[in-house]
Amino acid sequence: MGIITTSPAENADWRKYPLAEMERRTARFEEAVWAAQIAAPPNHALLKQAVKRQGAARPPVWLRRVTPDLVIRYGDALIDLYKEFPDDLGRVSPYDLMVGFKTESKITPTEAMMLDSEWISEWGVGWKHIVGGVGATEISNPLTDWAKLDEYLATTFPDADEPGRLSAAAAPTAALHGAGKYVFGLFGSAFFHVFSIRGFENALMDFHLEEANMRRLIDALQD
Repeated sequence: MGIITTSPAENADWRKYPLAEMERRTARFEEAVWAAQIAAPPNHALLKQAVKRQGAARPPVWLRRVTPDLVIRYGDALIDLYKEFPDDLGRVSPYDLMVGFKTESKITPTEAMMLDSEWISEWGVGWKHIVGGVGATEISNPLTDWAKLDEYLATTFPDADEPGRLSAAAAPTAALHGAGKYVFGLFGSAFFHVFSIRGFENALMDFHLEEANMRRLIDALQD
């Protein structure tokens, strides 16, 4: 595992690193931070004391919520911070939520958030990221016409029970449990998906004008 250093000869603008170098830095960060979290002492007692307000020695932390630009820009300095203060909670996700489990888009999270890029998620939502912008922005919604609801649910809507959907979460979940850590997942709320599928303005009006269709869509999301 190589050490990331900054030298005068290195490209001073981290945004212009080749994608392969960005991916390498991101992978190294994930590897080092993960190892530090697994190696940290078990903390079930700490979290229980904090939740019950029973005088925990310190507040629990969950800091690992940074975007790839911070990881790529700050490299070892960020790794050192996370090694000194490893997360008390283990977040596990089997795939990137902005792309999905099965999709024709082969884009990686680093590529999506660091380059000018567009992709379609497994929900059929169109996304676009512009270098220098803040995150990704929805540019198209798959269900703009309620008349196509049946077709959308039958052909595009993801199958929650599809074999392999959660397989990538099994190993990290077992490792965290074995290290005495609490584990949680994060898949986005039903409201988040409703707005993405219908479009924000449409969805707000639908709650008043299309109650029956909204109930069908939300019921499908809950299932």
